[in-house]
This record gives sequence, C-alpha cells and structure tokens, in this order.
Amino acid sequence: IKRIDAVVCGDMLKNGEKVMGLVKVKRHEIYGYCINGSVFKGGPNIMYVDNDRIKTTIGCGIYLADKHDKYDKYDKYLYHLLTDTDEFELCGLRVCDYNYCIDAFIKDQ
Repeated sequence: IKRIDAVVCGDMLKNGEKVMGLVKVKRHEIYGYCINGSVFKGGPNIMYVDNDRIKTTIGCGIYLADKHDKYDKYDKYLYHLLTDTDEFELCGLRVCDYNYCIDAFIKDQ
C-alpha cells in the first residue's frame, strides 16, 4: 500500500487498474469523509460508485481546513489518479478517476 503521492505511471493497483497519470493540484479546501465505512480526506467533489450508480461527495464531507489553516503542513496538494479503467479503489470505495470527473462536468455543459 502506497500513499497516493507515491504512485507513479505504470503502477498496477489492487484490482488490476494501471496508473496512466497522477494529477497534483494545490489544495484550497480539505474535507473528511466517511462513506460506506470508508474514511478518507480530499477535495470538495469526489465522484464514486455506490450500488453501480455514480455519486458525488458534494454536501457529505466535514470541513477540515482551507488554504489559510494550518491543518496539516504536508497537505499542501491534493492528488488524483488517471487509470486505464476510469476508476480505482480507495479504502474499499470505488472512486472515479480524474478524467471521468472532468468528463462528467463537460457533458453537462
């Protein structure tokens, strides 16, 4: 098991997904989540699969900090993966990869 910031292109993940890229963005807000027993932290909008339906974390997180807080000096960035399957597992939860999330917003335009 690796921290997401240690994952590199070409890594194979738990369920056979191949990492095609790692997205690193400067964080502005950070939230804590507990979804179906999976506990993790991240940005305000993470898309995931629940009962074969795509859902989002919008409105379900607990606000932890913004860029002005000193919540965790090591959390200056948020990371997301690009995979060959459009998803990966995080703490037992199927999470949509970065491209899937971007595509979902583009389709709505």
